[in-house]
Amino acid sequence: MFYSTTLYMQQVLGYSALRTGLAYLPLGLSILIAAGLAPALVSRIGVRLVAAAGAAATLAGLVLFTRIPAHGQLLTDIVIPSVVVGLGGGLMLLSTTIAAMSGVSAEHHGVAAALLNVSRQLGGALGLAAIATLVASVAARSAGSLPVALTAGFRAGFAVSAALVALAAIMALTLLGDDGRGERVNLVELQAHG
Repeated sequence: MFYSTTLYMQQVLGYSALRTGLAYLPLGLSILIAAGLAPALVSRIGVRLVAAAGAAATLAGLVLFTRIPAHGQLLTDIVIPSVVVGLGGGLMLLSTTIAAMSGVSAEHHGVAAALLNVSRQLGGALGLAAIATLVASVAARSAGSLPVALTAGFRAGFAVSAALVALAAIMALTLLGDDGRGERVNLVELQAHG
């Protein structure tokens, strides 16, 4: 999302680097808010539902991004979808971290955290490469002006991203227990061991 929305704002809407950066502030704030609420939600309803809710919110934001026009508006086409994605992302980030680390003995926390971080970084890099290739391919085949062609590519990238997040929501609901093993997470105990 960051890659595509940055290029959309700068190459399609003509935003400066500063204006583009400022447009990301609501996204960052929404991630912080959701990440702050996530521990209480996980304690109350469990990892599975929080991860699934985060994926659902992220999916909704990405679906909103699939509707971006070539002459978009900051509030309706950037800020609102970004905030929705940020709320979902904040919930997903924390809940999946809890799921990955719960049930891991204290002496293996370092290895588990390293595997989690590598999987996130590798998944992000591979996902970006695939989505950027799709965006470029669709844009190259699109008729019309450069902004219209780029917008078509970005919309396709957001649609594929939305499909992948929908898969993540399904996986969260079907594969995760409350803590990844089927037991309620005790955050105080998890933090004491971490």
